[in-house]
Amino acid sequence: MSLTRTQKITMSAMLSALSIVYLYFIPTIDLGVWSFTPFSHIFIFIGCLISPYTGIMTYITTLASFMLKSGNYFVWLRAASHIFFVVFLLFYAKFRGIKTKKDIAITFVGTSIIHTLFELGAVLLGLAVGMSGVNSTAYYLLFVLGVGNILHNCLDYGVALALYKKSLLPVLERIGKGTKNLTEYNIVEND
Repeated sequence: MSLTRTQKITMSAMLSALSIVYLYFIPTIDLGVWSFTPFSHIFIFIGCLISPYTGIMTYITTLASFMLKSGNYFVWLRAASHIFFVVFLLFYAKFRGIKTKKDIAITFVGTSIIHTLFELGAVLLGLAVGMSGVNSTAYYLLFVLGVGNILHNCLDYGVALALYKKSLLPVLERIGKGTKNLTEYNIVEND
């Protein structure tokens, strides 16, 4: 379905508000360069599944939420690096569509790898410019950041897809008055 500009703005505002409230009230496990806020990327993923505008606006708000919540510059750099997996997901969804289980698998793996590599890059950049006071051993960076990010990303993306398909998609279909395309770029049309 093709959402109107007002509907996209409304969806962006709702997801942004949920992101701010969620990130403010949910506790974060902070381990220096790596922190974990359960399900913190769900709103970004759902925004990307709705439309590029909604995805970008939700990303910007989530970045601002992380910056307001944490005084840790590594968290800020890592949150800023999310733009890379957002762009990947938006381009994949726009030009290919997420219609099959293969598409879902590709976006699962793609977002996980991009998310992890760019967050590692953000941390290494922070260490290179002199941000210190954290454990920066190779084991810590590769295991905690690498494996932790992949698992965190997969969990968040899986929950976002399930919420989108089972809860949000029926509402969006009613808003779009039953048009053929389920979202702006035909995402998750069938199992």
